[in-house]
Amino acid sequence: ASVEGLHLIDFEQLKIENQTLNEKIEERNDELHKLKKKATTTVQVLTHIKEKLQFVTKENEKLNCELKSKEDEMTSLRDALTKAKRKRDKIRAERNSVKNQAFVTSELLLEDYDARKRRVIALEEKLEQIQSQLANKLIR
Repeated sequence: ASVEGLHLIDFEQLKIENQTLNEKIEERNDELHKLKKKATTTVQVLTHIKEKLQFVTKENEKLNCELKSKEDEMTSLRDALTKAKRKRDKIRAERNSVKNQAFVTSELLLEDYDARKRRVIALEEKLEQIQSQLANKLIR
């Protein structure tokens, strides 16, 4: 009878240990489930960030192309402005030269002087226009 009693006690103890181990297994399964959910969420976030990165990279490339185009345009306008200023300075020098010559009595010379003066005024207006355009381009 005492051997049977020992076996019964061993059996009850094994049942208790088995129950404890089953509870631990259940807890570990819960933890595993939570970790799997967290991993899924992390993968979704990572995928979203990669897509956003691709979009931003394309947008950046597009903006860099626009910037280069604007810089090229600005260089072209600066060159035009420089040429216009040189032309203006040349015309001023010629005008001053004509003014300084005391023999400006010929009718042809006076007409030529007036025509050049009108041309200089028109070119100066054009120069102001180009400078304004360039300033607008630089502001943008």
